Amino acid sequence: MSSEAKLNEQQFLLEFLDVITASNKEKNYKNFTQLTGDPTAVMNKLMAGGGGVLHDLDTHQLALLVPQIRIFKVTKQGDKKDEKEFYFDDFTTLESIKESTAKRGQDVGLMSFTWNDMGTNPANSGFSFEASLKLSFQSFEGIFKKRNGVAFADLMSLGAMGRRSKQKLYDENSAYQIKAIVGWATPSDPGKKVFQDPTIINSTKTSLLLTLTTHDIDIKENGSVELTLNYIAALEGRMMGPKSDLLNVQTAPDQDRKERSVRRRGNVKKIVNEEKDRVKKQIEVLDNRGGVFNWGLTNEESERLSGLELQLEEMEKQTEKQTKDFEKLKKELSEAKDVARLESYSRLLGKILKDQRGFAFNLTPSQVEQYKALSSIKLSGQNKQRRKDLMKERSEYRQEILKEIPTARASEVAKRQADEAKKSTKLGPEKSKKKEKKERKDGTHVLNFFYFGDLIEAALQVLLEMKNLEGNTLVDPDKQFKFMLGSMKLPLSSGELIDIPLSDVPISLSVFNAWFQKNVIESKKDHFPFRAFIRKICSDLITSALNPASFGNFSKPSLTRVSISNFIVPKDSIKSGRVPIDGKEGVKRNLRQRTNLQNVGNVNQFLFLYVGGILSEDLKGDPKKDKSDGIYHFYVGAERGIVKKITFKRTDLPFHREARIENAKNSKDGSLLFSDVYHADVSMIGNPIFKPGMLVYINPHSMGITKKLAEQIGIGGYFLVIKTENVIESGRFETTMNLISQGRM
Repeated sequence: MSSEAKLNEQQFLLEFLDVITASNKEKNYKNFTQLTGDPTAVMNKLMAGGGGVLHDLDTHQLALLVPQIRIFKVTKQGDKKDEKEFYFDDFTTLESIKESTAKRGQDVGLMSFTWNDMGTNPANSGFSFEASLKLSFQSFEGIFKKRNGVAFADLMSLGAMGRRSKQKLYDENSAYQIKAIVGWATPSDPGKKVFQDPTIINSTKTSLLLTLTTHDIDIKENGSVELTLNYIAALEGRMMGPKSDLLNVQTAPDQDRKERSVRRRGNVKKIVNEEKDRVKKQIEVLDNRGGVFNWGLTNEESERLSGLELQLEEMEKQTEKQTKDFEKLKKELSEAKDVARLESYSRLLGKILKDQRGFAFNLTPSQVEQYKALSSIKLSGQNKQRRKDLMKERSEYRQEILKEIPTARASEVAKRQADEAKKSTKLGPEKSKKKEKKERKDGTHVLNFFYFGDLIEAALQVLLEMKNLEGNTLVDPDKQFKFMLGSMKLPLSSGELIDIPLSDVPISLSVFNAWFQKNVIESKKDHFPFRAFIRKICSDLITSALNPASFGNFSKPSLTRVSISNFIVPKDSIKSGRVPIDGKEGVKRNLRQRTNLQNVGNVNQFLFLYVGGILSEDLKGDPKKDKSDGIYHFYVGAERGIVKKITFKRTDLPFHREARIENAKNSKDGSLLFSDVYHADVSMIGNPIFKPGMLVYINPHSMGITKKLAEQIGIGGYFLVIKTENVIESGRFETTMNLISQGRM
């Protein structure tokens, strides 16, 4: 490697991942939950409780099930939340027709309710959860008729607050939240001839908290009305609201007044210019008639022409003065806005860098060269003995570097970085880079870094301390929404995979500064809601930090899928700090099941950033072992269970097919059938249990395929849920899941 090559800081951090993460494992965060332990099937362990009931039912038991949806209006009165249920009519009454002005009734029926859980990759711009409710009314009056103290018109209260800086912001207080409980009704089984305990079906229900985004009204020829309402998860709406705005750039009231004045003056200027154009046209008409010496004009027209010319001259003087005042005021406002932005940006950067959240490696030129030599060693493509020699050489380099670069708290470095961040908003990116280069002429490379958990902790602390100009805090004291991070498996330089909490992933400070400069400072961003911040951080920083290039030549990262999802659980059932996934002190099971029994005031809404598609070595298709982890096995053509149909889809990964064909050449059959891996779509009886990030197992034996053959073909085994679609409508409750093969039987 050339001595002039720039040090890849993120690659350096991953090279010493075991040392770096060890120094952070005792840190206990107070503003969010960090799940620790084996990340395999983490969503299954959290949300699958009670879902196995449906999988164990016989066909005659399934035939007795009836879909159920209950909808509630959630209002807030002080510190308490109240919920009232929307009642649907079973049939039309004579009184309903008589009371109706149009004499056609005021009753309402539920046509359908659909919800899609996408577990959106943070790099995507869409929401992770969407729902749609379709209602039918006999007349428009039915929308506004009070039932149980609520009217269906309440469902049409928009949560959108409009657009600010081209960004849609939501406010949970601008509309009611909607709670929906979906699943199967408790079977009517007098004498318990079909079910020994019909109430076991209640464990399969799921609660949803929703915020309205849009609605459509369709009036039919016969006067009936169809109302379609579209929702997102209430938590995601709240995380995109003004109370979750990390920047929240605010100016003084007099500045707001001046901004309105600038807008008015801009409108006045436009009107004045239009008037000037009108006067000029009048002068032009008179000039054309009068000629050079005003011949052909009457005395009255000549006086009028002179008056217009004087008027135009006066307007030009006024316009010139107004333009100068206008530009001066715009400049003052721009400067004031820059000051407000600087204060806002420094608030976020300061939180990240203060309280000894920063760490540093102080690398001498020789240590940098040692690392470059270490990272240039390629292990792939070597014979066994050469690989062994190279591993020994790498180990010696590594130990030599570790002797002289102990990890140290870098509070003084953090302070300097915070000061530089402030100045960079004034210097601009080019001057800031030159200044940084000048400071490093002594050859020492200061590799500053922080942990992803400290970034999240700092961002949430900013929200908790955010105040408006009157000094009032913006975030609700009950902190009903919460944030949670999962774990993932990352390779050490030896190739060994270890479980790493996402909060312990190191991020180079220079990489973060470059990101902040580009995405916030240069674009002069005024608003950055927490949900958008997480999406952008994950897509730009986390993905970049963990991409194959960052792991250099020594190893390859495991196949992972970073996802973001939301769910609600009983209040205080998951505490802040580091919480084990398993064990006595770990997360309690059946969280989703117990949530259905709670009033909305007794639940917490979690936004969960996690990694799906992780398989531990002990997952070998054992039904008993998998059931204990909440991993369900699907069987085709079984006497019991909820699977209707499984459709396998060939993958279209570039060069994947070619590679498998090449490998198949040496097999005894060499069939092209063995050149693909198949993903799957599963259609099943309605089951609101599954969420993206869960693992399921499709048993190949039920399709008449041996395990060995299934491995060759690529059909069956473990699959990752990436999307679920659910629909409840007349006579149907069905769930469809999109699955990605994990390549393990």
